[in-house]
Parts: sequence; structure tokens; C-alpha cells
Amino acid sequence: MSLTKQQAVEMFRSDDLIGSAWRRTRSAASCIRGTVTYIIDRNINYTNFCTEYCTFCAFYRPLKGPAAKEGYILNFDTSTRKSARPSNSEHRRAMQGGLHPDLKIDWHERMLSGIKQRFPKIHLHCYSASEILAIAEYSNLSVRDTIARLRDSGLDSIPGGGAEILDDEVRYKIARLKCLTADWLLVASHRAPTRHAHHRDHDVWRRRVHRAPGQPLAMSLRFAAGDGRVSRASAGGVSQTHGNTRRKRRDAVSCCKS
Repeated sequence: MSLTKQQAVEMFRSDDLIGSAWRRTRSAASCIRGTVTYIIDRNINYTNFCTEYCTFCAFYRPLKGPAAKEGYILNFDTSTRKSARPSNSEHRRAMQGGLHPDLKIDWHERMLSGIKQRFPKIHLHCYSASEILAIAEYSNLSVRDTIARLRDSGLDSIPGGGAEILDDEVRYKIARLKCLTADWLLVASHRAPTRHAHHRDHDVWRRRVHRAPGQPLAMSLRFAAGDGRVSRASAGGVSQTHGNTRRKRRDAVSCCKS
């Protein structure tokens, strides 16, 4: 059961955080039928270097300036070692990091394939829309070909990270270099959530997001077999708003940060 607009406003204005959370939890629990499950995994951050400079992020380090000495890029041996399963209960690895122009598609292919060869049963749940777009841009590839190559290297699913708030006015205030709503939806449209998901139209995905108020925007859309699977031969690319506009904004901020 989703919240009504009035209920959402009341919760937003309320000072009773615990009470509001408890009422929402009880409301959600009333809709659950059957068994509730959860996943035990480990999140590996392969680099903290990033060119996005999001205002809410305390994790990133710039490529230039005094703070750059605190940046790191995990080598492949370390990423593989961190992916080892300490117990049989862990079967998924989430891997995400900042946007680094030197980490092109071949670097990510080597990282994924190395982990998958060592631990073939581990489910690799990696990257965000921003990372996929950056890898495509740095490697001069389409979004769809980028996802296909990562999938062929061992990627099993992509989180819905990087959505934050899918409102461009808000996004520009809190993360003005991050991908816009259309770009995020572009990546989402190339991730097949079901066997029969063949829609690639942005408006279809936008309507799907708005038709599912009870679900989080950060949907984890797993690759599907059959017709819904991403194909190397398919066309697809970065949206027009993402290319030159993003580079100009990033270069302008980089000049100020360096």
C-alpha cells in the first residue's frame, strides 16, 4: 500500500521521525504475504576518485589538488581477494566507485572477469547509471554495448544507484555534474527487468516509475535471458544531454577544484 500525497506531506513535516517510520513499517507489513527474505553481501568500492563532486558525498576524492593524495584505485588482486566468500551465506558482491577517466571498459572487463574466474558462483551486482554512462563516454561506446561487454565479462545485475531524486532542478542543486533524469532512464531502459521487457522508450520507463509508488526508485533490474537480454548488435547511445553538456559542466568545476 503506497502513501497518499497528504500522508507523505504529513510525514515530511512531522518531528516524530521514529513514530512516522513505525507507522510506515506497519503499513508496509500489512501488505506482505509469505516469507520475507534478505541478502547478505559485501560492497566493494574499487576507487574513491571521482569527477562529479556531489555536495552530499564525503567519499569522493578529486583527481587534482591536496585531497588527491587520499584517493585510491584497488588493484585487481585486492578486488578479487575482497570478493572471497567467508561463508556460504554470502553469494553477492556489490561493486561501485567514483568516476575516473582512466578506468575505461577494458579495465572493468579485467576486474569483473578476474573475480568471476576465481569465484564463478558469486553474483556480481555492480555499478550505477552514472558509472555506466562514464565508462561508455570514456571508452567511446554506446550505453548498450558497454552493458553488453560488462555482462559478457561477468556482470550479473546493475543496481539502481545514482537516482537520488529524479528531478533535474533538484539534481542540479545537489549534484550538478551527475547524469540527468533522461540519462538515468536511458541506462534503465537498457537493463532488462523481465524476459519480455523489450521497451526501450524513455516515456515508457518514466510512466513505469510513476506507476510504482510503492517501490523504491533504486530498482535492481537484473539481466534476463531470452528476448529481454541486452544484445551487442542492438543500437543505443548516450543521450544528447549527457555528452557535451556534461563535459562542459565537469570541466568548469574541475577548473575551480584544481
